[in-house]
Amino acid sequence: MIYGFICLGSAAKVDWIQIRWPSGLVERYDKLAADAIHTLKEEEGAAVEAAPEKSAGKAPDSAQ
Repeated sequence: MIYGFICLGSAAKVDWIQIRWPSGLVERYDKLAADAIHTLKEEEGAAVEAAPEKSAGKAPDSAQ
């Protein structure tokens, strides 16, 4: 299980949240109440077409 915390300041609700699951699936969950604990499960949100992931600091191979 993965836990996450989102600070909303004085907002009364979350308009939407987008999650990229470890499987690569990207989903969007809409209109979540603030000041509440939500259990979001993979494959229960609205599927979103994912943009390709960026490579994290991988240096290009140097030609010799």
